[in-house]
Amino acid sequence: KLPDQPVGLDSQYKHLLELLRRTAVHGESNSVLIVGPRGSGKTMLLGCVLRELMSLREAQKNVLLVELNGLLQTDDKIALKEITRQLHLENVVGDKVFLISATG
Repeated sequence: KLPDQPVGLDSQYKHLLELLRRTAVHGESNSVLIVGPRGSGKTMLLGCVLRELMSLREAQKNVLLVELNGLLQTDDKIALKEITRQLHLENVVGDKVFLISATG
């Protein structure tokens, strides 16, 4: 279970939340890179921020959240397949049906 806010990461939390809020609500183009040693709270920070962001009505209307893991989605093809699965687009885009074929 995630805490309400990560302890000791207040400024990072506020900065990341505001950056992602502006992206989700106003359509700003932003990039974020979160770095730190293992166990420093990177995943917890992002999880707490995303939970608060997705509680905002404006963000809920604009955001489709896709979660990828670099240990599982190890290349572009695997990542795109997972994005497609999470967005429930396996067979439909608009009024067209398609199939995903992965070859060696």
